[in-house]
Amino acid sequence: MVDGMNEGDTRKPSRSSKQQRLEAFEETSRFARQAADEERRKREAKTERLRQARLLAKNQDAQGS
Repeated sequence: MVDGMNEGDTRKPSRSSKQQRLEAFEETSRFARQAADEERRKREAKTERLRQARLLAKNQDAQGS
């Protein structure tokens, strides 16, 4: 028996194993891309918060001097 086919059944499975592997790879790639995008957004938000904090600290130092 191959790919869930019955013995003597010569029909091809509805999706080839090559197609299934391709779909699995594409899905994995999509998840990886989404995770990378989310990490990039978090990093950009953190960078902006740090930039704002440095700017605020610089302004407070300038006013206190």
